[in-house]
Amino acid sequence: MVPRPWREDGAHQAGARAAALAALILLVFAAVWTLAFKLPFIVRAPLVEGSYQANGENWVLIAAAWVLYAELSKGRDFLSSDLGVRLAYALYGLGLIAFGLSHFFYLDLTAPLVPSWLPGPVFWAYATGTIYTVCGLALVVGLWPRLAAYGAALNITLITLLVWGPMVAAGGLTPMHLQETVVSWALTAASLVLATGSPPETAAFPSPSRRRRSA
Repeated sequence: MVPRPWREDGAHQAGARAAALAALILLVFAAVWTLAFKLPFIVRAPLVEGSYQANGENWVLIAAAWVLYAELSKGRDFLSSDLGVRLAYALYGLGLIAFGLSHFFYLDLTAPLVPSWLPGPVFWAYATGTIYTVCGLALVVGLWPRLAAYGAALNITLITLLVWGPMVAAGGLTPMHLQETVVSWALTAASLVLATGSPPETAAFPSPSRRRRSA
């Protein structure tokens, strides 16, 4: 009879391997989908900000799947190496910058989405756009990445809850708003994965999970 602790440990390892494989499949699928269907927007219209906004959504999902795989595979290959993780967070940062710029380029579409009980919709459109941009730049250059990841996750989560949450509760969503709601919830989940993962270390905000891993 196999001892119970050994069986539990074996099951845990098998589960971790299966989860890592699932994350890798998601990463590859999102990357291929982006290259095939999203990147052409930039190729056809490189001076249109909306092209980068459309790609940025996928960049965030790719980065989340990448970091999830890195956390589960524990540095077994390039994707889960320190450099690989840095590249994943840099890609996340580029996506955030695209989100931020869209708030400025498409103010006429962003401001009306601000809940009516919040005064100054233009201010909030600019404020959330600024948060996206600043957090994105911080992640790209590696300046306090953990703080930037938390800030971006909070920004995305609040937008999802305060903008799209009431619309869902009220019902009668248009096809466009339904699509935006699904995307926003997906981005919220991705941002939480990235915020609770292991951003590249800095002297000011070292990553607790990486300290434990190196101990």
